[in-house]
Amino acid sequence: MKVMIATFGVKSGGITEGIKKFGCEKLILFLSKTPQAKESVGELKKIEKRVKEMNIPMQKVIVSPYALMENVQKIKEYVKSHEGNEVTLNVTGGRKTLCLAATLAGFVSNPKRIVYIPEDYNQTIEIPRFTVKQKFLPKQKQGILKVIGKNTTYEEIEKSARKKYHALMKQLRELEAMDLIEISKKRPHTYTIKPSGELLRDL
Repeated sequence: MKVMIATFGVKSGGITEGIKKFGCEKLILFLSKTPQAKESVGELKKIEKRVKEMNIPMQKVIVSPYALMENVQKIKEYVKSHEGNEVTLNVTGGRKTLCLAATLAGFVSNPKRIVYIPEDYNQTIEIPRFTVKQKFLPKQKQGILKVIGKNTTYEEIEKSARKKYHALMKQLRELEAMDLIEISKKRPHTYTIKPSGELLRDL
């Protein structure tokens, strides 16, 4: 199935052009929950009419445009839930923070393509994807990242990781060196996930 996950702001052209170029059998639209301008409401109705005519089911996901990492995780989850389908991630519309969240989510999830369609609609810019290789972030490190939130204690991490002290401390220092977590200066140390760690922990 061809699935399009798209960000929407004011204009409908980038989405309708994306549907035309890549096909679509299901549309998932990420919308800002901030008040919509009259033009935006009208353009959204155009999309709804178009997909209804084409018999394409559409799902609207309302998000705060400024919750960057929360939106990254949500969009990653939607891409992941459609594994096995041809997913196009269309990052053309919406506030810049929402487009950025979608692009970051595309970098570390597995859509077929990430696209941006300029306003003249004459060309499509395909954004390169990168995949973090297993050797870069092994499952052990991913497992540790999943436990760490804000001011997580060593004991909480140790309980989940089930590693000896020296081995676990080595992993934690490596994660800090990779700028994925922050270790507090004061003792006893606490551990906080950084945005880059949030981005990579659910690969």
